[in-house]
Amino acid sequence: MLYECDSSEVPLSKEVVMLQQYISLEKLRYDNRLDVTFNIYGDTEGKLIAPLLMLPLIENAFKHGVSGQTDDAWVNISLYMMRDELKLKISNSKPGYKINKTDKAGNIGLQNLKKRLELIYPLTHQLKVTDDKEIFLAVLDLKLNFEPQPASQLSQHEATYSYS
Repeated sequence: MLYECDSSEVPLSKEVVMLQQYISLEKLRYDNRLDVTFNIYGDTEGKLIAPLLMLPLIENAFKHGVSGQTDDAWVNISLYMMRDELKLKISNSKPGYKINKTDKAGNIGLQNLKKRLELIYPLTHQLKVTDDKEIFLAVLDLKLNFEPQPASQLSQHEATYSYS
């Protein structure tokens, strides 16, 4: 990850693999008390994205959502890729009690993400965050760049990764 974040853009397909590996680690950490679903719709090959842009949203789903729950914790992640438009939807369960938010340094990951989006994708992104009583939802829309590829390598695929 240290070497990848040195680049201004990385292949989206590599970023997705890194997210899958992170989710696998979290699944090991939470064992049977967590249900995780990661769905990918569309083709992630041949697209470029700023490195480590989606990770803070996924980290938050585990850190602020399911870490305080003892059972029935869940995280749903869907990544949609249509031409050059990426949509990442992350929803997670929340603990049945309020988490103490006295830490003044809180939300630094989300604040940094918003700043990065403004700098890297100034007019081509939208981030919506909804914090309801029982669910947290983050939706990121981005317009991505293409990585040059021969036409023969372009393909459509749909994948579902279930970590239940």
